Amino acid sequence: MTTPTGSGPGIKRGFGRLVRLLFGAMFVVQTVGVAFALRRKRAVSDAPAPESNDVALTSIFGPLEFTSTAQAFRGGTLTCLYGGGILDLRGAVLAPGGAKLRIQAFNGGGQILIPASWRLETKVIGLGGVADSRPRIDRPVDAPTLSIQGWAMFGGFGIASEGPRAREDHAFAAEPIVAN
Repeated sequence: MTTPTGSGPGIKRGFGRLVRLLFGAMFVVQTVGVAFALRRKRAVSDAPAPESNDVALTSIFGPLEFTSTAQAFRGGTLTCLYGGGILDLRGAVLAPGGAKLRIQAFNGGGQILIPASWRLETKVIGLGGVADSRPRIDRPVDAPTLSIQGWAMFGGFGIASEGPRAREDHAFAAEPIVAN
């Protein structure tokens, strides 16, 4: 009995090797990522003051929540390694020349809240990225501009003008929910 071309045991063994190779590579990438994150965590400094015009924010294996009230925000860095949270820039005023925020995300990320009137430019590479969920409106060419640049691997950031909303969880309601 003959087997159709391409369906023999050699193909199955080859596929099995490919799967093992991919899982092995993922294990190595994750192990190196954890080692890198632990090393970076030792060098992390305290969060800047809310009125700082330049920020260096880091979330490594933990949460981040920072609200800026800067009056001439120029940007800075945002690093999320196996962690993330919220960077709220709605109370900040951009510097006259705009601001540049450099991001790094590996298995992490979060939400960046900015005013709806700000223009946004992004240049983020990797297996992840930045998504702007603000309403699509025409912003003037001379509107304040936030430039986000960097990389995201297995993570990323969502841009919004409104913060997370509390959701009602009916799982523990006193009265059962009955479908009609």
